[in-house]
Amino acid sequence: MFLKKTAEPIDKRRRIGYNNVSYETLLRGDMNDQNTNALNFLKSLKLFSGVDSEVLKSLLESGMILNRAYAAGETVYSPLSEEKKLIFFLSGESEVYSTDDSRTMLLKTLKKGGVVGVANLFSPEKYVSRVIATKRSETLELSAEAYGKLLEADKNAMYNYLSFLSNRICYLNKKIVCLTAGSSERRLAYYLDSALSEADERGESTNEVTVQMNTLCEMLNLGRASLYRAADKLCDDGFIAREGKTIKILDRYGMLNKYN
Repeated sequence: MFLKKTAEPIDKRRRIGYNNVSYETLLRGDMNDQNTNALNFLKSLKLFSGVDSEVLKSLLESGMILNRAYAAGETVYSPLSEEKKLIFFLSGESEVYSTDDSRTMLLKTLKKGGVVGVANLFSPEKYVSRVIATKRSETLELSAEAYGKLLEADKNAMYNYLSFLSNRICYLNKKIVCLTAGSSERRLAYYLDSALSEADERGESTNEVTVQMNTLCEMLNLGRASLYRAADKLCDDGFIAREGKTIKILDRYGMLNKYN
């Protein structure tokens, strides 16, 4: 973790309703190697692209960025979370689930560079999903107050935030199309396109999506046989290639043009 080596003990708090223990510490003090790594990580994210390094350093040095570690099975964020905050994933893996009482649906998987909490950060509404760590995960967490100060101090941060929200609206529109599309091939095509868009938001340049087929069945609300037929069809058309859990998108725009 990006922890400052000081005489201050790491704050260990047991979260209500869970047997696992979260570890957290404030990043504060003069810039050292750990804080420099944290700064470089933040600057690699699109939300902080072009943001003045001195402004980010001041946030780190003031202790307004929290570094946390979550054990597998622990809740990272949910509608029960009291504080509005941005959570950036440094490592590990977490899954985002719907909180519908009648059904729990896997929405997406978060890895390094993933972020949650953006949409409702300045809204009176609670966070609408439940984020569960599936592997030990480390995060950097920024409160709404701290992020608000950043938006006031740096116009690039404001533009990045507006751009992120605009892209998120487009992503959700694609999700709606994906879940309501008439054919299983169309659902799969739109899911793969959305997954590549998410990777691009994390700063990753890739044409591959790694996902288990049973997870994909749940996310697309498709039966296993229907999903395999759709994948075979996209392979036969030359749009994708499959190897184990990895799907390589060979012709992203050709695929979208056919299933648009």
